Formats: sequence, C-alpha cells, structure tokens
Amino acid sequence: MQGYVHYQLWIDRPHTHRASVEITLPPLTGAVELAMPAWTPGAYKLVDHARNVRSLSVMSPTGEQLTVERLDLHRWLIPETVPGARVRYEVYADKLMIHQAQINAEHAFLNGGPLWLCVIPARCLPATVALHLPKEWQVATALTQISPGLYRADDYDALIDAPIEAGSFATAAVDAAGVRWEVAWHDTQTVNHLKTPSGLLPVTKGIAKIAAAAVKLFGTAPFTRYVCLFHECEEPGYLNGLEHAASLAIQGPLALASRPDAFFTMVAHEIFHAWNGRRLTPEGLGRNCDYWRPAHTTALWVVEGITEYYASLLCLRAGLLDQAAYLRQLGELITSYERMPGRHIATLAESSFITWNFGDDRWNSAVNYYVKGALTAWALDAEIREQTDNARSLDDLMRALWEKHGNAVPYQSATVETLAASIAGCSLDNFFDRQLRSTQEIDWSRTCRKLGLELRTRQNPALGISASGAPGALKIGKIEAYSPAEEAGLQANDVLVAISGLRASEELLADIGKLVIPGERLTMSYFRGDRLCAAELPVGSSTTFQVVPAARPSKSQTAILASYLEGGMAPALAPL
Repeated sequence: MQGYVHYQLWIDRPHTHRASVEITLPPLTGAVELAMPAWTPGAYKLVDHARNVRSLSVMSPTGEQLTVERLDLHRWLIPETVPGARVRYEVYADKLMIHQAQINAEHAFLNGGPLWLCVIPARCLPATVALHLPKEWQVATALTQISPGLYRADDYDALIDAPIEAGSFATAAVDAAGVRWEVAWHDTQTVNHLKTPSGLLPVTKGIAKIAAAAVKLFGTAPFTRYVCLFHECEEPGYLNGLEHAASLAIQGPLALASRPDAFFTMVAHEIFHAWNGRRLTPEGLGRNCDYWRPAHTTALWVVEGITEYYASLLCLRAGLLDQAAYLRQLGELITSYERMPGRHIATLAESSFITWNFGDDRWNSAVNYYVKGALTAWALDAEIREQTDNARSLDDLMRALWEKHGNAVPYQSATVETLAASIAGCSLDNFFDRQLRSTQEIDWSRTCRKLGLELRTRQNPALGISASGAPGALKIGKIEAYSPAEEAGLQANDVLVAISGLRASEELLADIGKLVIPGERLTMSYFRGDRLCAAELPVGSSTTFQVVPAARPSKSQTAILASYLEGGMAPALAPL
C-alpha cells in the first residue's frame, strides 16, 4: 500500500462549536476500520472523544454512498471500500481543556485526539491536513507547513500529537540551543500588554534559558522547531499543561507578572517531556500505542515524577529560580507529600498503574505520583551522588536512558532501576522497594544530609477540611481521611456556618491558627441539608517542611551541595 491520508477541516460557523472533517483514503480495498482515540497523548484520562463525532458517512470518488457500520463507541467499519473513498463527519468541540478541544467565535484549540479519526490500516502512512478557516485567523502548530493552509505529519501518531491553535493571538519567537521556539499567546479574557511581541519578551527569554539547560543535559534536541501554545483563562483556576513531541499547551491564570516561578516551572516541565515522556516512554505509552484502552504502567514515577523534579532544577540551572526559591519548592514538595492520607494506602507504583481509574476518593486512597515521583527522583539523585562520591548523578541516568531508549524504544520500570544501579555502582533494590513498592514512612532528612542540606519543621493546627464559598456558607468539598473533621462526623457537601462562634470563611479556615493551637477544641456549626448541626472537634496538627543548607556542613557536604546547586552555597535562610 502506498500514498498518504488526506484530512480536510472546515470551520465556517465557529460560534456553533462545530467543525466538518473529510478524510480521503489512500489506495485501500476491502474492509477498512476507522477509530477515534479514547485519550489524548500525554493525558492519562479516558474521555471517549468519539462521543462528539456525528453524521459519519462514506462516499466513493464518484459520489456513491458506501456502507459504514458502527462497531462500538470508538470504531466504525467500512465493509467494502474503494481507492480514494472519502469519509465525512462532524465534530462538536467546546471544552478549553489541555486534552480536549474548543471551537468558538474567537478561536479554535484543536487537539488531535478529539478531531482526527484514525484509518487503522493506514496508521503508519504520512498524513496531510488542509485547514479551511475564517480568513482573518492565524494558525500555530508544530505540524510542518507545506503551503498556506496545508500541513504534513509523518504518520497518524505524529498528527494527533500536534495540537493546532487558530484565531487571534500574540506571537513571538526565539532561537536557542539550535531550535526555533515559537510562542502563541491567546487571551480569552481581555486584550492586554502580552498581545505584542515586546510584551512576550519575558516569555521568550525564559524559554530560551530553559531550552539551553535542557539541551545541555541531554546533549541534543530531537527537533528543530518547537511551538508553545498558551491560553490565558480563568478555568480551571490553576495552571495546567500538556506535553507533545514538539509543542506544549498551558492553560489557566498564567499570572506571569505575579507568579513567574510557577509559570516557568510549568513551562520547563512540559519542555522536559519532549525528551522524557514523548520519546523516552515506558511500554504502552509510546508510538503505535493503543489509544482505545488504558495504557497501564508502573513507570509514571519516571515519566512524571522525574520530569517534575527536573522542572524546578532546570529553572535553577537557567537562572529563573534562585537557590532560596528552589529549596523553598523542595520544602513545599515534602509538605505536600506528607499531608497526603493516600500515602498510607497505595504505593507509588500502584498509584501509577491505577491512574486511569482512580476511585472517587482519589487523594485519600492513592498517592500523587508527580509529588512522590519527584521526591523519589530527588532521593535517587542524592543516593547516586553519595555512592559515587559525587562523580555521578541523576543527570547520568537520564543521559543513559536517552542513549538506550530515546529513539522511541519502550522501557519497563525495572529497566530504569537496573540502569540506576549500574550508574551508582551498587544494588539499589532496597531504595526502590522503599520508594516505589512500599507505603512505609520515608526519612527525608536523610536525603537532605546526603546533599549538604538540612530539614526543618514547624507544626501547624489542622482540621482536615477543604471548603469554599461565601462567608457563613462554606461548602465542604473534601474531608481528609483520619482527620479531626472526619472523626467529628463532618462530610463533603456540609455547609459551614460558624467556627467557634465566628462566621465561617475561607480566610478563617486558612488562618485557624489565630483561633487555636493543636490539641485545643473548637465547635463547628453547619447545615446538612436543611438541618442545623454542631460538632466539637479537637484541633489536629500538620507539619510544614523547609529545606535549607546545613548549618555545619562537612567538607564533602559542601562540595556536593555546590555541585548539586551548580553555583555554590545558597545564602542562609531565616528559620521558620
């Protein structure tokens, strides 16, 4: 079989949130299966994109209607096709989410998964895409442009791994580390100063620094052009990003001016994924994976955890974080992990495996593999440095993985463990059993000491409640397992009215330490439906962690810390 698959997309009435798609099939005969992915590359979530496909039909090149049968939610069958047959269908899209798609009067964000049907017997053939859009719209995508409005992908996997932004947006570009880095910034709220290339200068400067640090680590970039798609929007209320082979998409309140640390850490996370995650992949998540079933793996601690660890580290090496800010983020990471009830229930490997079907009580019953995975990467870095007298580090493991598996050669989690032990020059079985396959407590101060750092703690009053809403009407969203609130009988959807006689508010909950100290008791007044209730509960405690340079480091600790932070000792931090 020769040829290519040609896709065409029409958006002529964008306010309807609908697009029309036509696929011209290559020279195929006999039965041909079509399928719409159930998930988007990089997003471990089944969303069943086929639910938004409608009016699917198939015609011969002469206009004769061909039979098509729907096999299940995701798949269709053309029992007898002819060369050059055309598949037509319509897609509805109005979700501005990193793994989905949105079409409206202002723009179109087009992830490949929700948009492009896969012609199964032609999955490995090149694909071309013709975009028919409102004439004033711009286009930003990592797909290779052949001519105005016409693009090319090496195959179907490359096609759905290259989202498209179309509409009105600010653009900028920078050359760094042998790569052209392009930025498209779409503001869904207002027209602001970032709508000009000069307004985007801080973004391109930061990207160039991150790029240089990433390429220095791996030695080479596996692309010559990379596209960064940003959506400034209120939803989902926090920064959220998704990686692709040669592009990224980041959405939410980007807050570049007020929170540059968080912004550039997210950018670094997604850029690092271009190596670790899109090309370095565990079995089931790489090219030619099954987009119609969950891709279970125990290796998300590598894909996401190591990436999360390097996100901050790259920003430190790039000069976008100073040492104090970097160590503060480490402390926040430990604090976040130690406050997860699910760390006592599920191991890191198990939480990775079940990410596709977490229970409704997710964070009370599983551990966040981004957080514990990043801490495991940090601990592994320290372990390798200690075992090799600081001659080797996690950088060496990542370069070795890249050399062996970077050309889309899938690996297993055990492969990473074996390679890490080889670099450390000793068995790491006990380390990985504790970090990946156990729920036992972890002494993070031990990791700190290996790196010439010190772990400080502070006890804070805690109730185990997450609630939001207007003062006097705070709706409980989540109750932490085994917390004072759970023991007192409070539950999700109760509405807090007062706390020890004071009107309940988000500010009061956040500053509960101004009312009480751990061990004291307070009274909660709340509505459960129409019934006014009250509960007395003891105030619990939670621990805040801070990572600082060791006060009296040994000579070897001083050398390791200087090497680790790549810039010598950080200034002393004030105690908590």
